[in-house]
Amino acid sequence: EELVFTPTEAPQPGERYRFLIDADATGANGTALGSPVELTVVAATPLAVASTQPSDGAVDIAVDSQIVVVFNKPVVALVGVDDQEALPQPLTIEPSLEGEGTWLNTSIYVFQPAVGLAGGTSYNVTVAELTDLNGESLAAPYQFAFTTATPIVLGVQAQSTSMPYFNGPNIPPDSSFQISFSQPMDRESTEAALTLTALSGDGGTALTVDRQWDEANRTLTITPTTALDFGGSYQVAVAEAAQPTSRQGNLRNGYTQTFDVVPLPAVVQTTPTDGATDTPPEMTVSIQFNTVLSETTIAPNISVTPTMTNTQIATYYRSWENTVDVNWFRESGTTYTVTVGAAVADPYGNTLGEPYSFSFTTGDQSSFVRLGIDRFTHFSAYTETRVSTLYRNISSLDVRLYQLPVEEMLRLAG
Repeated sequence: EELVFTPTEAPQPGERYRFLIDADATGANGTALGSPVELTVVAATPLAVASTQPSDGAVDIAVDSQIVVVFNKPVVALVGVDDQEALPQPLTIEPSLEGEGTWLNTSIYVFQPAVGLAGGTSYNVTVAELTDLNGESLAAPYQFAFTTATPIVLGVQAQSTSMPYFNGPNIPPDSSFQISFSQPMDRESTEAALTLTALSGDGGTALTVDRQWDEANRTLTITPTTALDFGGSYQVAVAEAAQPTSRQGNLRNGYTQTFDVVPLPAVVQTTPTDGATDTPPEMTVSIQFNTVLSETTIAPNISVTPTMTNTQIATYYRSWENTVDVNWFRESGTTYTVTVGAAVADPYGNTLGEPYSFSFTTGDQSSFVRLGIDRFTHFSAYTETRVSTLYRNISSLDVRLYQLPVEEMLRLAG
């Protein structure tokens, strides 16, 4: 025997309904049910799009993004990747986009563009008529739209074949410039928007360059057809007119970066300074240059006067600071002259051009005193105890002797 309930109006999709038959209900023979009967059912929901990536109205979407659609219930049977050819491909994309769609599982569809999304482009995606495994269909086509990010210049890096590991604020004269973009660029419009300018007081002069792109059209290397001038300043500029490969939209912002070429060799400063007096004799003498030097040209071109016949002059080149340290034994109360020869050169063969000299006068040796014994020692009780001292420029010493408890002595002795 059965009880049929027919609603007078259609149930709401996804709504939960509870049916209850009271325990007092009796059958045709008059027998009571005895206990209540409860039944809960959920009305079927139509097929719908639960979410998308990118979401509707999203902006500045990366050009390497996928398009993902998530449905609220299973749409296709679970099959292997190789068996998906017969499965529905539910997306229509405008402007058209080549790529491959894959069902990640029974309810998630992923579209992978073949060469990425176009930069600065608005895409409209339509999920066409689709039926799930239970025969439920989309009530209507689902649409969403998003806009991809416009390209930007990530940076410009100077590169050199003669000095591939150069560092510091200045670049070699044979430098090329590598320009990196956030996404693939249209070659024609980007090259037209690019300039390399030699800066000067009258505004500058544009240089002729050779151009080379990488396969992904995201990196452009420009090489001047002539060497850059020593000490010159140059500006790489990419105007906003540069376009992505889609030729829709432009560079988000124009970009400029200035580079300074290594200058011709010159002395920047010395320690001590020229004319300094009362200089400690043990002070290291340093000569700082404005550019990197050829190390083999340094020692033969450093001279000091006066020196004794057997005086040895030692030099040490600190390349990371373009600084030469000069050391020799110095007397107190003496005026010394240090000369840097004109033949000191940079790695490109440019020389100082003329000698550079500076003089300074030493003062007294710095005073010091220390005991001529170790930190902990012992003496014989059968001999006279003597402690020697080492000192310099000291006229007198105030010496005191203390007796310590054994515990304190052991603590100090470590």
